Amino acid sequence: MNIRYRVELNEAERTQLAALLNGGKHPARKLKRAQILMAADAGIADEHIANSVSVGGSTVYRTKRRFVEVAAHLPHRSGVCDALHDAA
Repeated sequence: MNIRYRVELNEAERTQLAALLNGGKHPARKLKRAQILMAADAGIADEHIANSVSVGGSTVYRTKRRFVEVAAHLPHRSGVCDALHDAA
């Protein structure tokens, strides 16, 4: 079963991701995940995101899933931090 996860960032999350993408030195994996979340928030299709960020479709799916599940289960906490880091 293929579930579609819809990423909806608030303004603070967009600002956090934009700051991450616009400056500093960060691991490539973290930057790619930030790009995935920003593109998903803009409504771009998963296949197009995967091609433009040079990742597999499963990476897009997992990143979106991690963000949405954290936001749903812990509404007081931003899903951005968890989506950008490796799952434990």
